[in-house]
Parts: sequence; C-alpha cells; structure tokens
Amino acid sequence: MKNVYTFEGLDCAKCADNLEIRLSKIKGVLEANVDFFMKKIYLEIGDEGYEKASLIAERLIAIAVDKYIKI
Repeated sequence: MKNVYTFEGLDCAKCADNLEIRLSKIKGVLEANVDFFMKKIYLEIGDEGYEKASLIAERLIAIAVDKYIKI
C-alpha cells in the first residue's frame, strides 16, 4: 500500500536524505522516498505488518516534524 505525505519547512536536503534512510529501514516498508523539492514523502508498505510499519513510520515522521518540518 502506498502512502503520500506533504510537508513544509524542511530546508535541508541532508535532513531529507536522513529521514528517507531511517524510513527505509523500518521493517515492512518496501520503499521510502523523501522528495525534498516536491515536499512529499512517499512510502510503500507491504500488506504483511502494514499497521505496525505505518504506525512506526508515522511516529518517525512526527519526530521529524517536531524538529524540522510541518506535515
């Protein structure tokens, strides 16, 4: 299943890369892409363990929001 998040306020491409790396390491996330220029986060999460993986990903994004960005 694919999820797309839109964000604002991230002014560091390296921070976007770090977020993408951390999201891609979550068990159940098949693909993660943080598009710095389009201000979007694309996540593809497998059906098995979808709820757990999406919850972890959303928590990680929330932490990034608190530090850097608004979704």
